[in-house]
Amino acid sequence: MKTRLHQRADKINADGHCYITIDGVDYLAEELAFFYTTGRWSKCGVEHVNGTALDNRWENLREKTMS
Repeated sequence: MKTRLHQRADKINADGHCYITIDGVDYLAEELAFFYTTGRWSKCGVEHVNGTALDNRWENLREKTMS
């Protein structure tokens, strides 16, 4: 079965990152996905494994490290 990525965003910036506005605050979609999945905010940010900013599937996200 072929699946399609569905993306809902309030804003998409020039780099292709999605932002979602909640109570007047803009959040990166990948940061919200990380928070909702793990129950905590990332310490150093979230990056896309395949480099595609619109691909916010959980398996494509990982927490950045300091190094």
